[in-house]
Amino acid sequence: MGLISICKCGEVAVLRVARTLKNNGRQFWGCSKFKSVASSDNVWCNYFKWCDEEFCDEKDGIIAQQRMKISELEIYVRAMKKTNQFLL
Repeated sequence: MGLISICKCGEVAVLRVARTLKNNGRQFWGCSKFKSVASSDNVWCNYFKWCDEEFCDEKDGIIAQQRMKISELEIYVRAMKKTNQFLL
């Protein structure tokens, strides 16, 4: 299995592509919360790490995205279970 990065806030990093003049097309790992509001106290996660080509390919990005989706669905299922318990 390929290299999967985990950011400082514990999220699976997302494979992204740089769009700057200097690094256009270069792949990097960034938090799914990269440059976005992560919580009510406006804390941003700016995890960033260049992706070395020897370790990085499309499957790594797909695996990271699927792990993130699984995590989101697990959180949703737990919330639904709590709602069901409350309603019963």
